[in-house]
Amino acid sequence: MDRRESETPASMTSRPKRPTSTILALCALALAPGLQSCAHQHKQEPAGPAIDAGMRVTMEYTIRGADETVLRTTADDAPFSYVHGRGELRPSLERGLTGMRRGETARVRVAAGEAFGLHNAAKVVTLPRTRFPPDVAVGAEYEDQIGRMLRVIELDQESVTVDWNHPLAGQDLIVEVLILDVQKPNP
Repeated sequence: MDRRESETPASMTSRPKRPTSTILALCALALAPGLQSCAHQHKQEPAGPAIDAGMRVTMEYTIRGADETVLRTTADDAPFSYVHGRGELRPSLERGLTGMRRGETARVRVAAGEAFGLHNAAKVVTLPRTRFPPDVAVGAEYEDQIGRMLRVIELDQESVTVDWNHPLAGQDLIVEVLILDVQKPNP
């Protein structure tokens, strides 16, 4: 038996597609360890305290693919809040936001390797079709027994090819941020 097959659970259950908006928001902001570029602009006159360690920051953001396609935006949800310097964002993203004030915007380019990783060909595996439900289809998503998500990318009568890479692996991202509020820590 192929070593990769032995790591795959004997049976998998279909899982409804997760709202990628939530996953993208958390992953892109929390997992992006480096900035390629960061440009600050003013949407309104900057005001209030500057972002620094311990400050509670509330912001709107839009995450775009390298082709400018909108992947996730808080325009559909509540703004995102975090405490600066507590590790809720990757250090480099926090550095890019440090010093900003209410009303400022930033456009941050995050390289693929720093966002969801580079596409790893070893995470694309062909398995026997018997390991999947009879209604398996290309595009279906499953969760294996240890919680890893996988997507069906190809199938035939005898086998199913799956991809364990994140759907955005190998893609550069652009994160656009508007700082809505910066509050000093409570004493």
